[in-house]
Amino acid sequence: MKKIFSLAFTFMMFSLTLISCKNDNDDSNEEVKYYIKAKMNGETRVFNYRYGIGKSKNSQGQITSISMSFSENNPKDNMYPALFLKINEPEGAQGSQQNITITPRTFDEPNDNVIAEFYKTSSPGDNFTSKIHTQNNFYMTITEFGKSVKGTFKGTLENQAGDKIIIENGEFYSPVAE
Repeated sequence: MKKIFSLAFTFMMFSLTLISCKNDNDDSNEEVKYYIKAKMNGETRVFNYRYGIGKSKNSQGQITSISMSFSENNPKDNMYPALFLKINEPEGAQGSQQNITITPRTFDEPNDNVIAEFYKTSSPGDNFTSKIHTQNNFYMTITEFGKSVKGTFKGTLENQAGDKIIIENGEFYSPVAE
């Protein structure tokens, strides 16, 4: 009986060893790193702490809006500075949406309700948005869309005092809300 138990135990351990071995070419277990990054007034900024994603669908099940929020710091400690990117998200309970479907293409501020918001701190004077700056379109281009969304963005953000942040070479990679 001891011999059978010993053989069974050895077989189980050998099986576990084989199961837990990772093939060098198998990267399916690697952690995916989501981010928003951009050159803001000439300085490269990376926001890689995701703390909010959203989407909405129409009655046909098509995705009609997406949003993503990322912070430079762990939001559990301090959510600022943070960058939000939104396409066709209604503002408030009375907000309206454009009649669009989210697909890989370029979206712009006036036609597709594209909004970018940058929060340096919680102070209202440190909040910059693409909605205030009416002289400039803000553009987001979705290059990949499925369970995740990937793309680029550029434009100008402004606070209520008229201070501006020029965004160039913006890139994002985010999961899409379930």
